[in-house]
Amino acid sequence: MDCLSELLSKALAGDELSIGRLITEVENLGTRSYDYVDKLMKLGGKAHVVGVTGPQGVGKSSLINALALLASSKGMRVAILTVDPSSPLTSGSFMGNRIRMTGLEKVFIRSLATRGFSGGVGVHASLSIEIMDGLGFDLILLETVGAGQVDTDVMHVAHTVIVVLAPGVGDEVQALKSGLMEIGHIYVINKSDLPEALKLEDNVKFVLSLKESEWTPKVVKVSALKGEGVDQLYQVLQQHREWLNDSGRREVLVKRRRKLLELLLLKMAEDSVRSAIRSSYVTQEFTEGKIGLKEAIEKLKMVMPR
Repeated sequence: MDCLSELLSKALAGDELSIGRLITEVENLGTRSYDYVDKLMKLGGKAHVVGVTGPQGVGKSSLINALALLASSKGMRVAILTVDPSSPLTSGSFMGNRIRMTGLEKVFIRSLATRGFSGGVGVHASLSIEIMDGLGFDLILLETVGAGQVDTDVMHVAHTVIVVLAPGVGDEVQALKSGLMEIGHIYVINKSDLPEALKLEDNVKFVLSLKESEWTPKVVKVSALKGEGVDQLYQVLQQHREWLNDSGRREVLVKRRRKLLELLLLKMAEDSVRSAIRSSYVTQEFTEGKIGLKEAIEKLKMVMPR
């Protein structure tokens, strides 16, 4: 058995070290990564991908922790992908949200970096979702970068989008005006034990009442740290999953996720062209003053990959 098949076989068997190595290979776009992605995309399509987004500081990690614990206790195989801002020096993840998650021994957790892609998710996260889906995980919980008005790509990669809000955290009014109120299927009022929670719930319901959609968004009050309301959230999550299957929307969302991967194809094509240009004799002739700009461009057309 070659190394590629051995690593993939171990990952499919649930070996966490192999799963981590496989994701790293794909993140770095190594030469074997394309084979991994192709094989696993053929095996996928069964996982329920849940995107968890919202402003910073509302308790997304705590909520995911509680939800993962509950789903795992029900026999589901759960993976958590947390998307963090990229380091400008290494392109790696700054934060590693797993340090805020506890008691998840049976849950696979991976921190991912946006690597320069805007939208709160990143293409590499989309690839990782395809991998976890193909590896047989039942539930994939995706935590985005703290979302603002334009960080809404999560709607293209997740079957269900949970928008988390909390009273007294950040600018609630701005959050209610933002694109977040357009993308959610379930709105969670976290820290519901705070006195301002009821007012925030009323405001969210009012904003949602002005919105028309096939699925009527649900509002659930939760205290993630106390474990209150998590059972109700899980039930609503299952209701949305059943609605997706019955309405045929699930297949549409799979196509959306693949559409986002076009960004990766374009980036790879750009890198290929850039590499060909830099390694060609044309750039050297131009920098040495042997040929002019017009002649250099014409010669580059001949050496670019077709």
